[in-house]
Amino acid sequence: NCGMHVNISNAVFGATEEKQIAAIRKLLYVVNRHYDLMCALTYRKPNRTHFCGRMFEYASVDGAKNANLYRMPSSHNNCFNGSHFPEGRIELRIVGGQKSFACFRNTMESIFHLCKAVRKLSWNDLDDVTKLFAGCNQYVYDRLRTYVKDARHITDAQLAAIRETVVQEE
Repeated sequence: NCGMHVNISNAVFGATEEKQIAAIRKLLYVVNRHYDLMCALTYRKPNRTHFCGRMFEYASVDGAKNANLYRMPSSHNNCFNGSHFPEGRIELRIVGGQKSFACFRNTMESIFHLCKAVRKLSWNDLDDVTKLFAGCNQYVYDRLRTYVKDARHITDAQLAAIRETVVQEE
């Protein structure tokens, strides 16, 4: 039942600090804007504890675009810890306890996909779940069609559109 902290190198988000900051701010926005969907995506039961909650100030584009990654809050009450940015990493705390290897794999593949997506998508595209998950692999799609759909955070129409773009990979 214990959640996980997933540390991600700043380098995943781009070759320059400017690109890293832009992409990390987008991820900060996505996680907080789509908080309930992200809980299902990372196999976390929302509101189970007071830990790793939504950071409402970053659930708006303006809040996220102006996030100072050099002075991020590090409270365990936050789903996203950017306080390690100066040391070269950020931390997602929203991830729940994983029940099996397949569950763990689908969660991590979902996080990998989000890290890629925020590098290429515009701010305007981040609200569109179909665009956010376009080009995902079968493991991410499996998570979307099960836990995310079961939690009613994605529609059949959105799933159908995403399904058309799924990339098979091992």
